[in-house]
Amino acid sequence: MNTISTKLLIDKLLQNYKIIDVRAPIEFAQGELPNSINLPLLNDDERALIGTCYKKSGREKAIELGYQIVSGPNKDEKVMKWQEYLKYNPHSIITCFRGGLRSQTSQKFLAEQGIEILRVEKGYKEIRQFFTDELNAYSESQDFRVLTGKTGSGKTKVLKQLRTQHPAIDLEDLAKHKGSAFGATNSPQPAQASFENNLSFEVLKHRAINPKSIILYEDESRLIGRVHLPDQFFEKLRSSRVIKMNVSLEERIENIFSDYIFPEAPIFDKYLAAVSRIEKKLGGKRTSELQQDLSFSKKQFQEQGLLVSNKIWIEKILTWYYDPMYTYSFDKRNPLIEFEGCTKDVINYLMSK
Repeated sequence: MNTISTKLLIDKLLQNYKIIDVRAPIEFAQGELPNSINLPLLNDDERALIGTCYKKSGREKAIELGYQIVSGPNKDEKVMKWQEYLKYNPHSIITCFRGGLRSQTSQKFLAEQGIEILRVEKGYKEIRQFFTDELNAYSESQDFRVLTGKTGSGKTKVLKQLRTQHPAIDLEDLAKHKGSAFGATNSPQPAQASFENNLSFEVLKHRAINPKSIILYEDESRLIGRVHLPDQFFEKLRSSRVIKMNVSLEERIENIFSDYIFPEAPIFDKYLAAVSRIEKKLGGKRTSELQQDLSFSKKQFQEQGLLVSNKIWIEKILTWYYDPMYTYSFDKRNPLIEFEGCTKDVINYLMSK
């Protein structure tokens, strides 16, 4: 049956082909590929049964058990799901972990229904390695452009605004996290491998359009929530020249207020928990004061529907915690400043690039 190499698969993904990943859900959760959907041949329990059989009785007995499990209504249900997906996504390619029995069997079952589909020859394992190698090679050989500035400067907004004018990748968007102790979003963060796969693919997309393009990133710490930037990528990010946004404290308070304060009571408990997590760095006295400010803001919102008092604790957390941390880190690494200015000047400079 028709197979496709990893290199050719990447070319297809750049043309917006989709991947049907037939690994078990537990494997998919540990690392997924761009443009992929999990439509497993075996669910987690079925995979575990076959794995136990393989250990006790060997490969042939495990294969035999697999065909027994995926038969009758079970087989029909799984084939139907693949067919339904292919109806709306005809340009799809199938894969499993190593391009072995699971994807071969899935491909065979579809062929029985008159549907021909390409299969990745060596599966997720080799694709994952390809993305890792590509990202490392890019980090070693290409220049980065890094947008920096104190917390609340509006770097993410500028990055999003410029994406149609300047090659840019939003690392926080890929990580599903705003990159601070208060940055958790309503969306769950991806697995580490998924984050790295998607970052590598975003780089490949930009370089397919313009191999010489210098991609713009927001200045980030190594950790974005619970995912971390790959070592070589992070080292290059930190050693690259920067474009520095100089934004007043008042404007940064307004930006934080706009981005983080919503008319929802649960946000106060979320932020109280975030303050507790950084107590060691804040110190007990300042932590207690911030908790009192937050509790007052919560009470004022519940009783009067007002949110403006949140600006009090926002100013304190910026001046007590984020600004000293940024200044220490920035001075320590002492990056080359390519350009600095107010938000408008930075936008104009980057658009000229």
